[in-house]
Amino acid sequence: MVDPITRLETFLSGHSVMGESAWLEQRILSEDVFAVSYDTVDDIGRARLKTCMAGLFDAYPPTPTPEICIAKTSPSGQGTYCIEKPHDVCVVAFNDRFQSPARLLACLIPAVTARIPLVLVVGIGMEYANWPPALVVAMELAGIEAVLSLEQEMWATFLTHVAGVSDVCIITPQHSFFESHDLASACRSLPTWQPTMHPGVGIIAEEQQVDEETLRFCHAGESIQQLHAEMFGRASGSSCTQNVYEDLPGLLAIASEYDPTSFMHASSLVVQSGRESDFIWPELSSSFFRSTRRCFLAKSMATLAMPTMKTYSISPE
Repeated sequence: MVDPITRLETFLSGHSVMGESAWLEQRILSEDVFAVSYDTVDDIGRARLKTCMAGLFDAYPPTPTPEICIAKTSPSGQGTYCIEKPHDVCVVAFNDRFQSPARLLACLIPAVTARIPLVLVVGIGMEYANWPPALVVAMELAGIEAVLSLEQEMWATFLTHVAGVSDVCIITPQHSFFESHDLASACRSLPTWQPTMHPGVGIIAEEQQVDEETLRFCHAGESIQQLHAEMFGRASGSSCTQNVYEDLPGLLAIASEYDPTSFMHASSLVVQSGRESDFIWPELSSSFFRSTRRCFLAKSMATLAMPTMKTYSISPE
């Protein structure tokens, strides 16, 4: 199996600047940075990240085979043939204002379980030796080795090259990232994703009922505010119906005494006390990381000669 760094070098090899070994060596995060970061984050911090990862692996089970081919025949005798495969490359991008390891993991783990051959993390404007240690440890625990520090002025050049050499998807864990870092015109047809849920964390609990330290670690850089159950009407049992939900944080951490379903009308993600390490992007589907090709046929698939495929099934719709 080709290691990620070699894949990255191959990926950029056709570019006159980025393909140069000296250019890459100055920007690929070194093993020393990974080692120092791992030592900087204590056992408790690493345990929090592993807990977050466990929840994400449950939400995004590994794809059993890279390529899936599905053939179906409808009751009317017409055939449908579908091929799904992971994108060749997933670029996970953010800038030097982003710090949350849990939100990064929520982008990385789905890409890993989709079996994308190269998951490339790009930090725009990130100083080579000054990456937040928790981000680096999150990448290491997720098995990500291809990490690139990229100057802002190289972003458009990088994207233009990306668009021309591979089947690529681009994802960011950072709100409004693409508004700040415009996609090059050549890349606007590529699959892209950024969060739509509101940033920030809201706590609905009395003091010590929620592990605020864990929330601050997992969501570093995010604003954290104390909220009151009375704001949510349904949760408090009151008749309050004021329209306050639009500006609330996307993540709510609540005391275990509350019914979490009472808050789901107001927030994309709710975690009860005891689950503060868990995070997921609720709107991010595993299908984003896979390309799909579909063919509608006038004949039954059983009557056609089928190409060699990883997985094949004929079933009624």
